[in-house]
Amino acid sequence: MPTITTTVTSAAASGVVTTQTTTEATPAATPEAASSRAVELTKAILGAWAADGGVTLARDVAKYYAPDAVADWGSTAINLPQFKKYVGHAGITEWLEEITATADVHQFDCTYSAGSGDACYVHVNWNFTVKATGKTFKGTDIIYYTFNSDGMATGMTMFWTNPLGVEAAYTSDGDPVAAAVAILDSWEAGTLAKDVPQLFAEDAVADWGSDAINLPQYAKYTGHASIVEWLGKIDEDLEFTKFDRTHSEAKGNGCYIHIDWTVTVKSTGKSVSSTDIIYYTFNSDGKATGITMYWTNPGALEAAYSA
Repeated sequence: MPTITTTVTSAAASGVVTTQTTTEATPAATPEAASSRAVELTKAILGAWAADGGVTLARDVAKYYAPDAVADWGSTAINLPQFKKYVGHAGITEWLEEITATADVHQFDCTYSAGSGDACYVHVNWNFTVKATGKTFKGTDIIYYTFNSDGMATGMTMFWTNPLGVEAAYTSDGDPVAAAVAILDSWEAGTLAKDVPQLFAEDAVADWGSDAINLPQYAKYTGHASIVEWLGKIDEDLEFTKFDRTHSEAKGNGCYIHIDWTVTVKSTGKSVSSTDIIYYTFNSDGKATGITMYWTNPGALEAAYSA
């Protein structure tokens, strides 16, 4: 679990944070007593979060946040969909669960400063690892909390000093060609049906020729179970006597597989040779999101299925 090291000060604090897209100024702070109510309230929120990685705080959002509270996790600074504004109890619960699901926080050292009115600055020295990429971000950033007269948090704004570093930590360095080769190597080894959950996104779509070939099995297959079904139909229908392939990277985290191949349709004993293209796309986790087959001679394949 993350830990919090607390040093409470009463010094004034102000600053400007420059991002790659905008320049944001933190609201001016004024000297106040170290025991400022806003400081104590903020310490309570972050203490609840640190206790078990946010699980308890997500459950007890209504205890700490006003019903219309807004948590801005970086909506104008970071170009990632989860770094947005989260509004209300449901939104803030979503935000806390997002942090827990995507990042492991290893260090979270804080210095608190009282702001003007019921507000508090949290100066954080921290690092976390993004679970999906294994990359670690280290930063010294500012969290700004505001509270209403009832002591409920009304706003949480994150001021990032290195937003590009955050984006880099969340971005996979995946190689789409290597990922496509891994899928085909698994298929040639006879293990792809078993390896589908590791190599394909849950909502992946394999289009085996839905717009090109007038045979029912040459359809779109969506999701893990359906892709396993598709692989079974290939094995049931076809015997491959040649499958030569070359690979090239494509835009959109994709890969083209250029194949020179010969198959025999088991039900008819007829063979067909062709040079075709398989187009793969991958997500940031390196899992296949789409496979599309581009046939150069669909009529020949349909004929091979005819007795």
